[in-house]
Amino acid sequence: MRDESIIPNQAKIHAAGGNAKAFLVVRKEFGSFDAYVWKFDDKDVLSKDLKKRGFRFIGPTIVESFMQAVGIRNDHERGCYRRAELTRARTLKPAR
Repeated sequence: MRDESIIPNQAKIHAAGGNAKAFLVVRKEFGSFDAYVWKFDDKDVLSKDLKKRGFRFIGPTIVESFMQAVGIRNDHERGCYRRAELTRARTLKPAR
């Protein structure tokens, strides 16, 4: 916490612990965080729901990046090779 070059905002450091606790509550309610998060396809709706559940520093930009990283959203350009790969993979193994 003393090294500001890592995370300069102390509130973000404190939020990490609160987010971990909120994560555990969501996991207990839905059986897994995975089961909860795959119910959403809109970053704004997911962000608002996470905030309602006590998560902090979890705005739409962060949520959108998360949704892209785990495969909920495929925002690659139509001509991008990665879009085709992800579309093919989702066809073979449908989203939850």
